[in-house]
Amino acid sequence: MAGKQAKILSDQQTSSLLVFAYSTRNPRRNHLIVLLSLKAGLRAGEIAKLTWDMVLGPNGDIGHVIELRDSAAKKNSGRLIPIHPSLRTALAAWRNRTPSAPFVVFAAPGILAAAAKRAGFAAPIIEIDAADAVAAFSNGLPVVPLKNAVEDAPGRPSAANAAATIESIERAVKAVHQGEARAVVTNPRGL
Repeated sequence: MAGKQAKILSDQQTSSLLVFAYSTRNPRRNHLIVLLSLKAGLRAGEIAKLTWDMVLGPNGDIGHVIELRDSAAKKNSGRLIPIHPSLRTALAAWRNRTPSAPFVVFAAPGILAAAAKRAGFAAPIIEIDAADAVAAFSNGLPVVPLKNAVEDAPGRPSAANAAATIESIERAVKAVHQGEARAVVTNPRGL
């Protein structure tokens, strides 16, 4: 069974749709969704699964192509899609609507506090969810606490905490993918 060919909107219909998007409750978001469909040819399900790492270039700015992954594409048919200038502008506006935290620490708060004390400064540590990092920065260091099985000693991690460490790395990467942080920093030598 052959699929149906999508109908192409006229310039007038496109203009009307964009005007309508701006008149809705979430105009920037809806304008971006319309442009992702019109200018990049993305389907609704692909738009819903789009993450920043598919849109950003290696320097962290909006890239020149959308790297639609197989996992986000219909029938696992990932592809590279050039980013139209008006879509690039809308993506940049959406990304800049609320600042993401420059980083979020996923660590055992006690070890972090001890490291700060050894370094000779008081660093207020605020336990948060990654999504709350931006607000926490003005008051202290945003830390998403690890759920360790046993207390690690600085520089001497316990094998009993391997699962929690892997989970924290996965949560950190997810925070970047969702735009809650801009980078993941690891500390392989310990604090």
